[in-house]
Amino acid sequence: MHANANEQKKSFSCQVCKATPGHLFIYCPDFKQKTPAERHQLIKDLNRCYLCFSEHTSVNCKSTRVCEVCGGRNHSWLHWDNNAVED
Repeated sequence: MHANANEQKKSFSCQVCKATPGHLFIYCPDFKQKTPAERHQLIKDLNRCYLCFSEHTSVNCKSTRVCEVCGGRNHSWLHWDNNAVED
């Protein structure tokens, strides 16, 4: 049974770039290249936590980290200036 768990771990792929074996979003080159607004939408579409990117909601996140820019309950990579309007 232990071997199956290791095999499953190796067989997962990144939900962003589809690389196998997969990696955390913070290590994904495609995720890093996206704008904060694009990252936010991706995290929303994948039903991930806005703070730690794990598979739970931010409300249920046990992390005590906050955004380095605004102090909010979102990852700093998701912070963008809401007042900046793109035309």
